[in-house]
Amino acid sequence: MPPSGQPPAAPSGQPTTQRPSPPPTVPALQPGAPAPQQTAPAPQQTAPAPQQTAPAPATAPAPAHATAPAHATATAPSGTRRRRGPLAPPPASVEPARLLPAPRRRPPAGALLRVRWTWLVIGALLGVVLGMGLGSVQTRSAEAVLRISGVTDAARLEQVARTCVQLATSPAVLTRAGTSPEVLARTHLPIRAAELAPQVRARWLPQSDLVVVTVRDPSGEMAVTEANAVAQAMSTAAGEAARAGARAAREALIADLASPPVGVSPAVEGQRAARLGQRLADAEADALLEGAAIGVATRATSYVGVGVPPLPAAAAGGLLGFLLALVPTLLVGIRRRRIRGIAELRSLVPDLVVRGAGQAGELAGGLLAGGRTTAVVLGLPTTPQSTARFAATVVHLLRTHGASVTLVNAIVPEGADPAGAETWVLRRDVRGDVRGYFATDALVVACPADPDPVALIAGQGDLAVAVVAKQHRTTIGEVRDAVAAVEAAQPVVVLVP
Repeated sequence: MPPSGQPPAAPSGQPTTQRPSPPPTVPALQPGAPAPQQTAPAPQQTAPAPQQTAPAPATAPAPAHATAPAHATATAPSGTRRRRGPLAPPPASVEPARLLPAPRRRPPAGALLRVRWTWLVIGALLGVVLGMGLGSVQTRSAEAVLRISGVTDAARLEQVARTCVQLATSPAVLTRAGTSPEVLARTHLPIRAAELAPQVRARWLPQSDLVVVTVRDPSGEMAVTEANAVAQAMSTAAGEAARAGARAAREALIADLASPPVGVSPAVEGQRAARLGQRLADAEADALLEGAAIGVATRATSYVGVGVPPLPAAAAGGLLGFLLALVPTLLVGIRRRRIRGIAELRSLVPDLVVRGAGQAGELAGGLLAGGRTTAVVLGLPTTPQSTARFAATVVHLLRTHGASVTLVNAIVPEGADPAGAETWVLRRDVRGDVRGYFATDALVVACPADPDPVALIAGQGDLAVAVVAKQHRTTIGEVRDAVAAVEAAQPVVVLVP
């Protein structure tokens, strides 16, 4: 039986392989404490280690000291002056490091259209619905024509025509038209002048004696009836004004307005003057119509649609909605967009190197082929567990290739003190002498993408870096900021489900 702590002897007839004994643990230095004095020199190596006579089997376990557990203190071999050094706090005059936002780069337009095609569809559908709604409220229009007769002077004909146009929307004419028998026969209720006024328009055809009255209504038959009623009311009102001696009435009103009564307060006088002014305006119009005859030349018999029909309106609305949705589709940023998949991330940010969780062998192979000794797996806030698993996978693949590896999990559990994280292993002097510090071939560190650990590896390209992101949880802005901070190491983005 071999002594305690010694490896068992190999069977006779088989080659033996000498394994190094675990190095003694060097206690960690507390910040501000003096370094312990070395009392004795390290023993000199008197004979070279026996050479390995046969390769170790591929399934042979790694040495017991080849792996550092999570949050474990790394050890240095005997005879070296290296000590574990916790990260010293920055001077008071130095601001803490921060991950600055990555430079803005506009994604390709084609990629934005592919990932935001639903925006365009929604915009087009809303436009179609709006267009059909506007087309469904299409109104109908009917026209009746009045003819002015009894006026030979062109200037007076124009005055009479313009007076007739104003007469079409006067309360007296609209009230008469709203209570006409033909309107009551269709509606069974009179139409008030205020309701009818927005639907009635009249215009004079220049260089002619014709006045056209146009009435719009959602119902075509009602538009025809109202147009004929308004035209007949205008003809009747013009005939009454011509027979009433409008000129004499106008002169009397002017006289009343010029001679106010005595002893009347200014407020009462103002009201009286306003009423007389309105009557005078009506008398002026009647005076122009005196001696002129206005009759209905053509009654309204049909109606036409006003506005765009429903189908063309829907097509135009859909096109307009598509164009309006195209603007935010191309201009809205993508920093807050959550990553849906590898293909989407590659199309939106083509300058990133994106891999899947099953491609850990590429990182392990690149570490061995490139002669580098350190791999850092940066985890974003949404990927602590995935980062540790991916780092463990990389370590397993490196050991499969026969390399001895130290794994340091510097990801602090939620609620723990971040000061206990083993981020000191990212120091350049430690990474430059992995064998001296850990007595292994490679070092794999899993740590969060926080400012402190990132500051230790920023601007350095002598290590392999992977940034772990999670589908449907990590945003594109978080990935780009982390990649930009360690751009010198040409990081790889690993997207895990």
